[in-house]
Amino acid sequence: MAKTVNEDIQDWSIRHQAWINRYSAGEANKILEMTKEADRLISKEIRGTDNLTTKKEYRALLKSVKVIEDQAAEKYLEELNTDLQEFSEWESSYQVRNIERSLNEIAGVKTSLSLPSPEQVWLAVNSRPMTAEGVTRDLLQPFIKGIPASRLQQMETTITTGFTLGWSNQKISNEIFGEVGSINASRNATKSIVRTSTNHTASVSRERTFKENSDIVKGYEWNATLDTRTSEICAVLDGKVWRYDNPERSTLDGPRLPPAHPNCRSTTIPFLVDWREAGFDIPEGTRSSMNGYVPASIKFPQWFESQTAKFQRDWLGPTRYNAWKDGKIKISDLVKNNKPLNLEELKLKE
Repeated sequence: MAKTVNEDIQDWSIRHQAWINRYSAGEANKILEMTKEADRLISKEIRGTDNLTTKKEYRALLKSVKVIEDQAAEKYLEELNTDLQEFSEWESSYQVRNIERSLNEIAGVKTSLSLPSPEQVWLAVNSRPMTAEGVTRDLLQPFIKGIPASRLQQMETTITTGFTLGWSNQKISNEIFGEVGSINASRNATKSIVRTSTNHTASVSRERTFKENSDIVKGYEWNATLDTRTSEICAVLDGKVWRYDNPERSTLDGPRLPPAHPNCRSTTIPFLVDWREAGFDIPEGTRSSMNGYVPASIKFPQWFESQTAKFQRDWLGPTRYNAWKDGKIKISDLVKNNKPLNLEELKLKE
């Protein structure tokens, strides 16, 4: 049976999210490396200071550490914002290009969708609160400032403990930046914040674009990466829809968007109206390809097996692809630790 427009959109949307998850990992690694430069400077400052014996020395060291971290944060948060803004613009244009392509290739409809301005998309990204569990409906900017806040909290707590217990500054530095140092918790938080912010940026950029074309885009479906790592909340939300044309018929409890929780990998997939509602005059033989129906939800392993060998090999890499093809490992075991991407590499993939 021939693929419908909405089925084609579902297919490339799932593939697109697989690459976005790799991009978010690459962005997390990039920002983490920038924070490690601050770690080196702060460690040097602590080791170069006399051992703490008075409250004055203790307060002076805390102040010095905060100054270094604040200066570093200004740079890495600016870098993160620049990258997310560029990504938001690209994500919006990607949706328009590919919906137009699906309409043309599947239904024979040549039409131009509306593209919101980059400023409109970025404003939406920054003004829509996150609905992720544990994020307390933060806006994007307060949320990403959690990176320096977490880092300072870990460092200040360890310095305070060291001062109280009479540690040398060498030991304080080791307790913060050593192999099992307290900063590791902040490094995990940094990666989580960047990944969650990236998914928020993608989701809001898509939705702003969908709403710009609500005469054609009927609504969107929540799609979770259904594998062994899927959270309970995303498994529950998978396949639920929000309808712009008839909110009462929606199965989502409001127009919520991913991320549903920190490190969420879910996405939203648009579905279009049928050819009559869109006002398209298309040949009778292709009208069934634009029937307005929402495709059935599909699990990631099942979807992955339906993809081309080129995509499978590119996404897994040659070694893991061969292991998967030989039945030595399952696709659900391979969704972690894929090569991270930057935005230019992501663009080349798609």
